[in-house]
Amino acid sequence: MVEVRDLKDAAFERHAALVAERATAGSIVEAHGDPLPEHICVEAHPQIIDGPEFLRELQILDPADELTFLALECASLGAPWAHACIFETSAERAGATPPVPHVSIYRSLRAKIAVWHLDAHGVRAREKCIARTGGFLQLARADAAACV
Repeated sequence: MVEVRDLKDAAFERHAALVAERATAGSIVEAHGDPLPEHICVEAHPQIIDGPEFLRELQILDPADELTFLALECASLGAPWAHACIFETSAERAGATPPVPHVSIYRSLRAKIAVWHLDAHGVRAREKCIARTGGFLQLARADAAACV
């Protein structure tokens, strides 16, 4: 975990200007905060079934973060193809694609969140969580190393 954290920190530091540029350009918005595949009804006009995250500060974010989180959750459920679909649709609607370093950094943040969940008391299906966390850590290591 230390190696992944150090790589992630180095990648974030290297791309800090890009993060600041997106924030200045208005790319930080109030969003859902915790999109899960099971909470989205995919129709002609997708509907989010559950409410947004209960802490507003967790809802102020770069949409690339939220889209990356959703794509990772889809992949962990056996739909890795969802990443391309999610980002292509977003690019069509927003007129731009998030920078690759951002997506990589946000994927590494998912590993951090997974580790926090493992530390939480009362985690259901602990063995499943350990396996998912290991997968997220592998992705984070590869992404962060590519961005440094």
